[in-house]
Amino acid sequence: MPELSRRAGKIIDKETVIFDCEGMGFHQLHLPSLTLYRAIAELDQKYYPERLGKLFVVNAPFIFVKIWALAKKWLDPGMLKKSSYL
Repeated sequence: MPELSRRAGKIIDKETVIFDCEGMGFHQLHLPSLTLYRAIAELDQKYYPERLGKLFVVNAPFIFVKIWALAKKWLDPGMLKKSSYL
């Protein structure tokens, strides 16, 4: 982010994440994948809690709703407020 801040001439310390789920199926939602997604979320929350400006999840399949109900339990409430599902 220091390079982006230098180029923009102002401090940039937030990021926007767009998670496009188009084509996502059960093969991405098996235990090893879910374990990886959880580990990434935990690392982001532990080491970069204020970096996330906004998270957009787009083209989420129906099964995502069920998986999200479980995943929300692992996530910080502040992060959940920054999330939108389109």
